[in-house]
Amino acid sequence: MTNLQSPFVIRYSIIHYLSRLSNCDIRPIIAVMLKCTIMKTMLSSPLMPAVLFAVGAIGIGVGDWISGKKQFSPRYSKSNWGLAIVALVFLLLAVRIALRLTDSYAAPPTVVAPWGTGDGLTVRLDGVSTPFLFVPVLLLMATFFGKQVSRHGVLLVLAAGAAAVFVAANGIAFSYALLLFDLLGAVFWFGRGWRGVALARLFLSVFTVSALMFAALFPGNTLGADVFAVALWLRMSLFPFVEINAWSKTTFTDAVPMVWTALSTVTGVYAAARFLQQPVPMPVGVLVGVTVLFNAALAWVSDSKREHARIKLLRMSITQPGLILLVAPVSAGVAIALGLGYTLALGALWLMPNVGEPDLRERHWLWVYAVPILATLTIVGFPFTFGWISHLRLFTELLQQHRTGILALVVLAEGLGFSVLVPYWRDLLAGNSKHETA
Repeated sequence: MTNLQSPFVIRYSIIHYLSRLSNCDIRPIIAVMLKCTIMKTMLSSPLMPAVLFAVGAIGIGVGDWISGKKQFSPRYSKSNWGLAIVALVFLLLAVRIALRLTDSYAAPPTVVAPWGTGDGLTVRLDGVSTPFLFVPVLLLMATFFGKQVSRHGVLLVLAAGAAAVFVAANGIAFSYALLLFDLLGAVFWFGRGWRGVALARLFLSVFTVSALMFAALFPGNTLGADVFAVALWLRMSLFPFVEINAWSKTTFTDAVPMVWTALSTVTGVYAAARFLQQPVPMPVGVLVGVTVLFNAALAWVSDSKREHARIKLLRMSITQPGLILLVAPVSAGVAIALGLGYTLALGALWLMPNVGEPDLRERHWLWVYAVPILATLTIVGFPFTFGWISHLRLFTELLQQHRTGILALVVLAEGLGFSVLVPYWRDLLAGNSKHETA
């Protein structure tokens, strides 16, 4: 169907013909048609969350440029603008869920760029990608609301890249989206002066995409799947360790490290859930266990006077996502519980101010401490929380496979990682300031 034969043009032609017969103004009718078309596009396009995030970043950039002009300096709040964009994305996702548009029959994959070879760039907003989209939405909403960030546009751009990854419906679309996200990450690190980390991020992206394409071209060959497992180990265990070390040498007072680490980690979890279809080989499992154990040990032995308390939270944040590779293939439920619950719990602990010892005589203190209590219970895997689902799957699989050595390593690594919560709660109750230099 050509553009001249599109439904909108046909409806416009019919209305225009009828208006000439009745001699009435059709502009209000056309305005209503345009509004309905825009609303339908927003509800039906899986790429709309990424587009809205990108529009928000562009709006902040334009606002900064206008504010820099001496002759015209409007007053606007970046936090309020960012909150408006994030709230719009949240409303969009909520409406899609309410209308059950994420059902597999109601929302078939959308072909963005057909290549005529049977493959193409396709996107889809289904029951797996929708919960993952809530991760950047809720993280940015809490960050902007608490006004704990100064680079609003940067976070919106990174959120747009992550949203594009989450709606990719096939390997080709995922590869392009992941390349875009990692390219944005490389630019992000390059802008902070860490050229080595930026180049390493680009290498990680190319290696991950190459491994995924190799596994897709030779589905019967286990070598491709093994190489992809190595790429996921680099993405979810080793490279986060490198980035956290870079953060530990940087002075920061906002939530940018937390948001970036959370988005990078959750994209790795999404990749494992979508494309890791067989258990990782034993050497990769050993590498995962050793890397996670080493990182957890650093979080435990690090000196609080030399290392920012928030860096400890970042080190703890990559413990559970890395260990989930040991029970691959990862089910959708475990991936959603890990990506949504664990990541948001980290964000809640990070953004929580040190309010001091509670006064139990006043009821409002119970609400103040409800957020860090629920976040802590989620991280340690307390029953009937998001963390309980992933922990239960991890320990059950290792016990059924009689991998007692790996199980002991997992328990030790998580114990060392959870030790970070002790000084965190001590500082929280004491009311010590967390805004130190790293």
